[in-house]
Amino acid sequence: MKIGLTGLGHLGKLHLKSWLAFPKIEVAAIFDIDPAKTRETAADFGVSAASSFEELVEKSEAVDLVTPTVTHFELGKRILEAGRNLFVEKPLTSYVDEAEKLMELSEKTGRLLFIGHIERFNPAFEKLLSFSPQPLFIEVHRLASFSPRNLDVDVVLDLMIHDLDLVLKLVKSKPGEVRASLAPVLSAQPDIANARIAFENGCVANLTASRISVAKMRKFRLFQKEAYFSLDLLEKNLEAYVLLPNTSHIPAEELVRLPLSFGERAIAMTQFQTASESDMLTAELSEFVAACQKKTLPRVTAREALEAVRLARKVTKAGLTSLAVLQNA
Repeated sequence: MKIGLTGLGHLGKLHLKSWLAFPKIEVAAIFDIDPAKTRETAADFGVSAASSFEELVEKSEAVDLVTPTVTHFELGKRILEAGRNLFVEKPLTSYVDEAEKLMELSEKTGRLLFIGHIERFNPAFEKLLSFSPQPLFIEVHRLASFSPRNLDVDVVLDLMIHDLDLVLKLVKSKPGEVRASLAPVLSAQPDIANARIAFENGCVANLTASRISVAKMRKFRLFQKEAYFSLDLLEKNLEAYVLLPNTSHIPAEELVRLPLSFGERAIAMTQFQTASESDMLTAELSEFVAACQKKTLPRVTAREALEAVRLARKVTKAGLTSLAVLQNA
C-alpha cells in the first residue's frame, strides 16, 4: 500500500519513522507547506518529496494527515474527495459541523476515515476494558510542559480530548450537564482546563488538563461499586482493587489479598505492568492498514471521534462562559 504523509512537525516525523519500518508499505511521498522542511526531511529519511499537496494525494492510496487541527477539515475533505483513505490525527476537526461533514463525505465516497486517538491503544487502558468497568466516578489529570506546538487550539482540543474520548468509551451513557473552568496563561488560548461532566446515568467525570506543568502526568482513576482502578497512562500500568469475592473474571494467581477488610469481606489487588516498551503508534498505524486492506472496523469510529469533538466544544463553551463572568466581575 502506498502511503502519503503530510505535516512534518515533531509528530509527523514520528509517523514517518514508523511507516518506514512497516513491511509491504511504501511511503509514496511526503509534503509540508514549508518547502525547505519537505526537502530536508525527504533527504534525511530517503523518501520522495512532493512539490504540492495535490501531487502527494495523487501519488498515494492512503494519506496520513499530521497537520495542525485547524487544517484537518479542508485537507481531509480534499483527500476523501480524491478517493483516498484518510488517517487524521486527533482531534478529528476543530468544530462539530466540520466533523459531521467529514464523516458524511467518508460514507458518501466509501473511503475510510480513521482518527488517531492513540490512548485507545494504551495497554493499560486495554487491560481496564477487560474488567468491563461500570464507573460511578472518574478522576483524570493530564499535565504536560509548555510547547509552542499545537497553539492553534486550546488545551481542551489539544490534550483533554484524549481523556474525553476514553471517558465516553467507558461511560455507557450520554453526557448531561457540563461545567468547566479555563485559563489562558502563556498563550492566547486557554492553557489549563478543568471540567465536570455529569452523565445521564449518574456517573460524574472530573477532568483536568494543563500544558503549563513542569512535570508530566497522565493519571486516570475510576471508582465503581466494590472496585477501584488506578491507571498511569504515561507508565502504561494499572492497579485494580476489588472487594472479594467479586473477582471471578480475574485469575486467582493474579490476585494479592490485602491486609484490609470490609466487614467479613476482604480486599484484593491485582497489578498490570506492560512487559516491554509498547509502541502505541505502530499499533495504531497497523490497525489503519488492516482497516484499509481488510475493511475491518477501527476501534475508534468516526462517530466516536465526532462525539469527542462535540463534548470538547461543550467543555470549551462552558469554560469560556465562566471565564467571561470572572473577568467582568
